[in-house]
Amino acid sequence: MIVILRAVKSSDLPAAQALIQASFDARLHPYMISTQAGAQTYLRVFIDHASLYPDRRFLLAETEDGALLGYAEFRLVEPFTGFLSYICVAPSARGQGVATQLIQHYLEEVPQARTVQLDVFTHNSPALALYRKLGFVSGEQNVWWIQDLNASASPQPISFSHLPTALASLEQYGFCELSGNARGHPFRLGIMGERVLRCFDAQLFADTPILASVAATFPQLREVLAILPDTGLPPAPQAREINRSVRMTWALPPHAQELR
Repeated sequence: MIVILRAVKSSDLPAAQALIQASFDARLHPYMISTQAGAQTYLRVFIDHASLYPDRRFLLAETEDGALLGYAEFRLVEPFTGFLSYICVAPSARGQGVATQLIQHYLEEVPQARTVQLDVFTHNSPALALYRKLGFVSGEQNVWWIQDLNASASPQPISFSHLPTALASLEQYGFCELSGNARGHPFRLGIMGERVLRCFDAQLFADTPILASVAATFPQLREVLAILPDTGLPPAPQAREINRSVRMTWALPPHAQELR
């Protein structure tokens, strides 16, 4: 099979988004940015203005007649470190080296990337086997925790920064970030879809009064999600584990780095 690798175009996004949707367990869709209703609209900004985002790469693998085989998103998170955000391969093309070719193509396009990192679900045995075969090494595990959003708890005084902008982003893309202040301390949260509030740290995830204040402002929200390092203990009494992921890292050998 001949595989053609190229940059993604705006016209590719519907097929790429459908492949992403099909590649992840539907029960996880509410908790992922890439599966929200406006994800295509969001990605189109990067595709149509690629020169403004040289740190990002959106790659496609297809057959000679244009059938989609695979899709991958990368970004350069540090001067010499690339991060693989998503890689999806069509069921009919799995086991034929498509994912490997997409990763290798990225490294050819971004020669300064001497390290590549990614997060993979621990239940995804085929992906884990592939990454290990390519030389990726497993590191820290993260646990995906959710808990019900308790709007009846005693709320705290709270303020939001740039709320109109956040709400516009939510309407356009299906997700947004919220920043604000509570008890004199800044906080950062996210909203995904119609019912999920995202916490970025364990302390806020366990702060019931602040979460109740957010719930009072956004009554459609029902759950709180936090993706946190595995400590062996839940970050809040009512937290429920729904998923696990592991950070994996590939590093170019030192002698090869000198050749780049």
